[in-house]
Amino acid sequence: MSTPTDEITILGTTGWTATICAEHIAKTFPTNTRWCMAGLSAAKLEALRRDLRAINPDRLEPDTYVIPQLDGEGLDPLVKNTEVLINGIGPYHRHGTPVVEACTRNGTHYLDFSTETA
Repeated sequence: MSTPTDEITILGTTGWTATICAEHIAKTFPTNTRWCMAGLSAAKLEALRRDLRAINPDRLEPDTYVIPQLDGEGLDPLVKNTEVLINGIGPYHRHGTPVVEACTRNGTHYLDFSTETA
């Protein structure tokens, strides 16, 4: 397995909770942290990237990755290039399984913000 390009990837970065997570990384993580923002809209990702640049201009800018679709193997190129994937795309009962399976296939650590109980 090759070495991942990014240490952290946030999937669904432009959602409410995931944006807060991205802002936290921009404000508090070491400025050399390699990270990626992933989502369905290139325009929304770029707008958030500009906002984060204003928060901490000394930080390495995150990579961006537009997901063509939320299916199993379609996530592999993103997932195999990160050490830790933070899943912010919900509802988790609909979109969680393909993301967890992609992480399992690629040896990527997974966590999410889910508060769903069923």
